[in-house]
Amino acid sequence: MMTRLTRGLSALTLLAGASCADPGPSYPEVPPDVVGTDRPADVFRPVDYDPDVAYPLVVLLHGYGANGFVQDLFFGAGARVDALQFVLVTPNGTVDPDGKLYWNAGACCGFGPNPPDDVGYLVDLVETVARTHHIDRRRVYALGHSNGGAMALRLACDAPEVFTAVGSLAGIASELESTCTPSNTKVSVLTIHGDSDDTVLYDGDPLVTGIVKAPYPSAPETIERFARRLGCDTTAAQVGMDFDLTVNPAGAETTPSVYTQGCATGTRAEHWRIAAGEHIPFFTADGQTRTLTWLLDRRR
Repeated sequence: MMTRLTRGLSALTLLAGASCADPGPSYPEVPPDVVGTDRPADVFRPVDYDPDVAYPLVVLLHGYGANGFVQDLFFGAGARVDALQFVLVTPNGTVDPDGKLYWNAGACCGFGPNPPDDVGYLVDLVETVARTHHIDRRRVYALGHSNGGAMALRLACDAPEVFTAVGSLAGIASELESTCTPSNTKVSVLTIHGDSDDTVLYDGDPLVTGIVKAPYPSAPETIERFARRLGCDTTAAQVGMDFDLTVNPAGAETTPSVYTQGCATGTRAEHWRIAAGEHIPFFTADGQTRTLTWLLDRRR
C-alpha cells in the first residue's frame, strides 16, 4: 500500500514539474513591421506567418547609394516571402559626406569618415528581429549587391556563428585573406559577377583605379578563397550547365562553378559568371527565385 502511494505521489510530482517547465520564448501574433531605433529596418513576413513556426531569415544589403527599398525591388525578395516562406529584413547603411548610403565592408569601402561597426549592427539586427519573430537560427542568410555584396562577404568572415550562408552580386572580398576571422563554424558562399562589370572589375584591381578604395582579387579568386575556408578542394570545381539568370543579356548567359568536394559537411561554395554581364544585371523572375532558393537551401 505504501509503495503504491509513494509511486502515485512521485508521478504527481513529475507531472507538476512538467507543467511548470519553461515553455520557451513566446512571440507576438502580429510582430512589428519595423525594428530598431537608430537605423530602423523594415521587416516582411509571409501573409500566413505562424509564431509557432521557425522561419529562415534573409538580411538584404543594398549597394552604395541605394537603399533597402530599392534593393528589395531589384532582388524581388519581399515579393517572394509568401511562396518561399521566409522572413526578410531590409536595413539601410550610413550616409557618407556625399549623402549616399553605404556599408563599412572593410578596406574596400571607406566611403565616409569614422566608419560604423556594421558587422556589429547587422548581428544586433538579427537578434532584434529574432526577439519578435520566430527565426530558425540555423537558417540565417545575407544577400547583397556591390557594396552590399562586399558586406555580405565580410559577414561570412566576421560573423560565421550568425550567418549560415551569404550571397554576393558584384561584391568583392578583402585583398588580405588573413583578415578573415578563423572559425570552426563554416559559412556557404555564393558569388555572382558579370564579366563585363566596369565598376567592380571581374578580373580584380590590384592598383586601385576605380571607385573601390583598396586592391581586390578577381571574382574567381574570391570564390576560391571562400572555398578554401570551407576546406574544399579548389582543383575540383564542377562547371554546371549554363542557365538564364538575367534579362539582359538574354539566354543561357550564366555559368555556375560549384565547389563541394572536400568541403565541410553541408557547405558549398559556388560562383555564377554572367557572360557580358554588367554591374547591375537585372534578374529574370526565375533568376530572382533561383538566387533566394540557393540561400534557403543551405542549412546547418
